[in-house]
Amino acid sequence: MDNAILPPDLVGIISFHVIISINTAISAMAHLFHSKSPFYHYTCFSYDYMGVAVHFQAVAIICHHGAGKALFYNHFAYPYLIIHSIFCVLVYTVLALAKLHFELPYSPKRKASMVGIGLVTGVFTNLPLFYESYEQYPQISASCWNHWYAVGCYIIAISIFAMELPEKIFPGYFDIIGHSHQWWHIVCTYASVTSAYVTYEDALNKPPEDVSPTGLGLIILSTLLVVTICLILQHTVMRPIINRLVEKGKSEKLN
Repeated sequence: MDNAILPPDLVGIISFHVIISINTAISAMAHLFHSKSPFYHYTCFSYDYMGVAVHFQAVAIICHHGAGKALFYNHFAYPYLIIHSIFCVLVYTVLALAKLHFELPYSPKRKASMVGIGLVTGVFTNLPLFYESYEQYPQISASCWNHWYAVGCYIIAISIFAMELPEKIFPGYFDIIGHSHQWWHIVCTYASVTSAYVTYEDALNKPPEDVSPTGLGLIILSTLLVVTICLILQHTVMRPIINRLVEKGKSEKLN
């Protein structure tokens, strides 16, 4: 039924844009309302990290339908997105716990854990691209290089976030505009747009044997798996920790 409406790869591109839009809305909400109170701060960013996890899943969808070719589909067509959804849950868990555990006082362990889980998940995310590069080596196609260009943009974004540039070199000059967190969002958005464009070009030019055998059903299932497990963790694990942190802050003020 999915394939009768749209080609699977175009379904992947549309799904990618929908998920990224939802992620952007969650991130905007977190950044707008987090300063109302400690409870809002921790809760908003817990949901923001859920958006990051969903963003990873969206990138996996676009990579699956763009960089994926027959060699990859023969091995991982169906389990890839499901396994990747588990990685996304780990992303949410590590980011949220790192925020709640290392927030005050600031610890480099927090940033190291956040960057580490992002890099590990990113390697699995780009499994279709590794397959494509292996299949084409040494004659790597322009399309494949374009996918690697998008990956490079994500690596640059993570590097800016990890090294806190440029504010670490010029303290006080980029507190409002131009600090690393803003550049992180800008470069990630650019990388997302680049991935979508390259995948659209692939969808128009792929031979039939390289078209993804999976459709909208698997995309919805894997994405709902990420959202559902993250919401369960939010209410059963993160919420009690947030409440304890808020109560601790109140008692410290009274003392």
